[in-house]
Amino acid sequence: MRRLWAAWVVMAALGAASDAEAQLSMASLTGQATVHVGVANGRDDRGSTLSIGGSLAAIEERGWGAEVDAGFASDNDGRDGGLDVQSYMANFVGMLPSGRVRPYGTIGAGILRIRACLDGCT
Repeated sequence: MRRLWAAWVVMAALGAASDAEAQLSMASLTGQATVHVGVANGRDDRGSTLSIGGSLAAIEERGWGAEVDAGFASDNDGRDGGLDVQSYMANFVGMLPSGRVRPYGTIGAGILRIRACLDGCT
């Protein structure tokens, strides 16, 4: 009896199959990629450390899209009074699709991993 019921469920699911779209629409996408390399300032006596990161965004022609960011600054794992920072973000973006001025809004979530030590750390 259970096999008959399972067969009916499978046939109903397959009979209701339809096309799946992976995008919000079949409109064309515009993408942007940004990389940054710079310095992050530490304590006055320690100077600065290298900071690297990047951002990828894809926006469809109707103004909807997503953005992913990552960044990293390291000062020897924070063991000598330095600072390590890692950041990761994912955002939803909505913007006015055309015009000279294109207001936009974004909402998302992210993670910051911070490791720091002031003095005498192991």
